[in-house]
Amino acid sequence: MRLLDCHIAAVQQTIAAMERYYCVQRVQKDGIRTLEKGDGFVGWMTHHWTSRESEIDLHTHVITMNGCMGADGKWRAIEDHQMSKALWLGSLYRNYLGQQVQGIGYKIREKQLEKGGYSFEIEGYSDKDIDEFSTRHKQISEAKQKGLSDQEAWYTTRKDKEEEISLGELFEKTIAQKAAIGCTGQSFPMTMNLRPIGKVDATSVVDRAIAHLSHGSCRFSQAELLAECFDHIERVRLKAVESEIAAHPELIDYGVIRGIDYLKGEYTTAGALERETAIIQRWMRGQGQTMGCEVQWNGKQG
Repeated sequence: MRLLDCHIAAVQQTIAAMERYYCVQRVQKDGIRTLEKGDGFVGWMTHHWTSRESEIDLHTHVITMNGCMGADGKWRAIEDHQMSKALWLGSLYRNYLGQQVQGIGYKIREKQLEKGGYSFEIEGYSDKDIDEFSTRHKQISEAKQKGLSDQEAWYTTRKDKEEEISLGELFEKTIAQKAAIGCTGQSFPMTMNLRPIGKVDATSVVDRAIAHLSHGSCRFSQAELLAECFDHIERVRLKAVESEIAAHPELIDYGVIRGIDYLKGEYTTAGALERETAIIQRWMRGQGQTMGCEVQWNGKQG
């Protein structure tokens, strides 16, 4: 039950972040369309703890209404364009969950995800042990090996969900399954985890993210920066990261410095600007110039 509480707390924290960043509505005044903060999501949340194969699979479904109340008291549709691309929220959830799980004493190890980014597993459970409780994952993997896409593999192996068993029944079933495969797992922690993983220094987390993003691009969005900050399992809070970003001496508003309105709010650095400026200057010097070469034919056919 303590792990269930950790999951619920992480979900609630993630939804709170979603509301702060993406609960906005489009408002048109005098022909000008702007985005204004809404009063919060209206939705429904339910927790499930089994997969469609009746194995342990703790997850939460969240359904939100496509609308929110504005400061003027009027209801309008939510502008969800940015939220639909905010993949960093998944990373944020995993970080919050890692903090909660370590906070109650469990030791964890970081694990790279197939499609990039990192999650974690509880120490004491090997990948082989985890595979024994992942029938759905094996079904999807086998279907993909036959040439199906991710979506096709998911749908073709998906069976109707049976009535969910109680947590007590699931606990007994899991204990029996662990015994059958010889899995002991990590004993129930009764003391503090004195060596939790993850950085606690928001400055170093933000520095690492900026260095990585600015190396490969002349500009990057706020969502990309947050995704990079929480890519690994860390022990920093979102507000601490936001404070570091707001005050960071290297970050420059790309849209402002280039005079491009629709890019205002995107970030760059002095080094990235210098590289971009050098590329533009080389391109401009090459305008109007042509490159030629002389081709000779010796009359023989090859």
